[in-house]
Amino acid sequence: MTEWDLDFVGRFILLGRCLQHLGYSFFQSAGTTSSQSGVLMYLALNESKDVYNKDIEKAFQIRPSSVTGLLERLERQDYIFRVPSVEDARLKSIKLTEKGRAIMHEVLEARQKLLTQLKGDIPDEDIRKFIAICDEMIHHAKG
Repeated sequence: MTEWDLDFVGRFILLGRCLQHLGYSFFQSAGTTSSQSGVLMYLALNESKDVYNKDIEKAFQIRPSSVTGLLERLERQDYIFRVPSVEDARLKSIKLTEKGRAIMHEVLEARQKLLTQLKGDIPDEDIRKFIAICDEMIHHAKG
């Protein structure tokens, strides 16, 4: 292992910690966690479709138990409600409540502030390259 290898991995760990810290502070102002905000945004973008737990598991690559806990908290906060599926009563579609829709303005504002701070004066072309490289690395990590 080279010094570069350690520095490379270390940078990703540090970036992850920075994102957690920044995400926490920005999304706290909206009254949600970064995970909750992500799910609320996902539901808003897919409001015309039926969204189930499995969809959120896949979109965010998190365990079923984590999704269950996250959705239970959002339901307790009255941001979402669940509707039994017409085809299969065991499945429940997840929908935004009026309160969930109302908080989206604050969530999107917090997200924009986070992105603005992260991007700084980095040129758009460099951001696109970074995203492409991250996508390649995620593909390699999955095997």
